[in-house]
Amino acid sequence: MTGNGTWGYFIFSVLKRGMFGPHLHCSQLAIQDLRLIGLRAGDYKVLSAYTGREEQRFRRGWKTIWDFRIAAMKEYNCFQSAAWQTELENFRTQQAATDLHMLFGDIDWIVTDYLKPRIEGNEFLL
Repeated sequence: MTGNGTWGYFIFSVLKRGMFGPHLHCSQLAIQDLRLIGLRAGDYKVLSAYTGREEQRFRRGWKTIWDFRIAAMKEYNCFQSAAWQTELENFRTQQAATDLHMLFGDIDWIVTDYLKPRIEGNEFLL
């Protein structure tokens, strides 16, 4: 489970491609059937509703460098699906990253009420 941000997306890409270099791929090291079920763009609203805390508590301010990272990641082979292109654009549009650290004490909720329905409903990104 990753937070919603460029590093979470990049970690996914490294595992999916099997290599650290953005445009490299090593099928022997790659996890072919990798799926992202971590936080996604807009999930700060779900976290806010669950906790009753303001949405801003879960949002980390936008960094200009993220515009460049998103543009570069949109070119990675592992992000070419329509779902990934939409996710990356939604992230850019929300102009903030969503942090998971506010919920570290709520592991039961994360597993049973957040992750389990996403897994059962196939709500993940390939």
